[in-house]
Amino acid sequence: MIRDLVGRDKELALLAGMVDQIGDRSGSALLLVGDAGVGKSLLLAAMTDFGRSAGLQIMEATGVESEAQLPFAGLHQILRPVLGAVSRLPRVQRDAIGAALGAESATSPERFMIALAALNLIADAAASKP
Repeated sequence: MIRDLVGRDKELALLAGMVDQIGDRSGSALLLVGDAGVGKSLLLAAMTDFGRSAGLQIMEATGVESEAQLPFAGLHQILRPVLGAVSRLPRVQRDAIGAALGAESATSPERFMIALAALNLIADAAASKP
């Protein structure tokens, strides 16, 4: 995958450096902008490859038009690798995230509780594997 990116040595070095620095600092962010077809998706795939090869937990989502009307579809994709830890959440958070992801029947869970549950799942996962 990474070898297919001709002429992107500078960008690949930046991405590899960001992955290498995980754990040394609190974090970083990168915004990729450009016209369709310039390679943004390939750079993101390269970043994912760098992270996986470094032993990082990768949490990702892909926008799918058929899921556009499904609330929390993206959140479900992102949290899929850590959903096994839902049982360790406090009951109110567990119920909220379960309702948001369709595992529980509930009336409109409070968005704050959904966000808090998601944050706690991600933080718990990051504590054991960045």
